[in-house]
Amino acid sequence: MPYKNHEDRKENLKRYYHEHKDAFKAYRDKYKEKNKEYFRQYNKERKKDEEYRKKENERTLAWYHANFEKNKEKKNARNKAWRASNKDIINFHTSKRYTAKKQRLPIWLTEENLKQIQVMYTLATSLNKSTGVQWHVDHIIPLQGKNVSGLHVPENLQVIQGSLNSKKGNRFEDE
Repeated sequence: MPYKNHEDRKENLKRYYHEHKDAFKAYRDKYKEKNKEYFRQYNKERKKDEEYRKKENERTLAWYHANFEKNKEKKNARNKAWRASNKDIINFHTSKRYTAKKQRLPIWLTEENLKQIQVMYTLATSLNKSTGVQWHVDHIIPLQGKNVSGLHVPENLQVIQGSLNSKKGNRFEDE
């Protein structure tokens, strides 16, 4: 069947793929199994490539933002299942963070400083309720940073949106 243009051909191939998806997947899986070592080595080399990682991160973020609402419930269900089956990992990280926070709470803090810290947590909670958006109390200099470690003091805390805090991760801007 002759095609009028490239787009027609593309649409036809896409339709054919969706009609025969199971056969394509079976062939792909069989091929990958047969060439397992090649793919293992190929992926290992690709992950070392800085340019590839940068493009992959951009592609993933673009997909995430485009499909956030559509996949929100599916993602939440998957996360909930993961948390239920990995309580040991969650407990480990929670206790590690709690211990670090406790060790980073200086003895020279006054009652006024502790009240200021409490106010920040109260503010984050009230913002969560009033806006419907997640707000976190973030350590500007992380408690367990790669190159620096901050203290759990009012001057090192800020209330920011949860999405920004997740993007920031456990990093300091200068790291």
